[in-house]
Amino acid sequence: MTKEAEAHIKKADLVLFLVNEPVMEEWIIVHAKNAQNLATIYFSQSNRADAYRLITEEILLVLEHYDFVCVIFYGHPTVFARPGLDAIKKAKKIGVETKILPAVSAEDCLFADLEIDPGDCGCYSVEATDLLVYQRLPDISSHLIIWQIGMLGNLGHESIVKLEAMELFVKYLLDFYSDDHLVVLYEASFYPGIDCSIKKIMLKDLVGQRISRISTLYIPPWKKNKANLLVLKKLGLS
Repeated sequence: MTKEAEAHIKKADLVLFLVNEPVMEEWIIVHAKNAQNLATIYFSQSNRADAYRLITEEILLVLEHYDFVCVIFYGHPTVFARPGLDAIKKAKKIGVETKILPAVSAEDCLFADLEIDPGDCGCYSVEATDLLVYQRLPDISSHLIIWQIGMLGNLGHESIVKLEAMELFVKYLLDFYSDDHLVVLYEASFYPGIDCSIKKIMLKDLVGQRISRISTLYIPPWKKNKANLLVLKKLGLS
């Protein structure tokens, strides 16, 4: 976390948190004046959407009793953190002063660990189930980052990868990429000094791989686009 985020945690009247590893949980409990774990609410519902709604309601509820509330979500506060964004929007409507502090996200770690520059040919970032359900069209000339690959078609909390969903997913990707195209199953490191997880496999071998809730699929560019000579000439770059 940033020093700014650390300062807010220590100064807040109440810290609400939903984190996915014990060291961070312990740190929050030790340094916050008053801390409340949102995991109880999160796991009280079998459907994650229902859990998110209840967390949003809890955040708004405590605002009635505390002047300075800090809410912590693991990863990045606006990336796959629907309750926080919903709470922010609703709080603003009732005149509550709000501020979101950015964090070092898994995407930032991925760029560094895989030595990727998203500026060289563009980068498309999408959630796995969203990609499949809405038949998103990937740009095979750019970097493709697919989040929550281990949660394909999963609305609950179970961590078992659905085989049929993964087979359907791979079949869809094979409409755009060759079956022997090398892809990466990636997991960012939780702690300083601990290596991340990088596993390179062929796309056709994705089915049956060990995939966790925090696994991300990275697909490198497959083909290179040709420059538009007319546009280059107009830009004076020819």
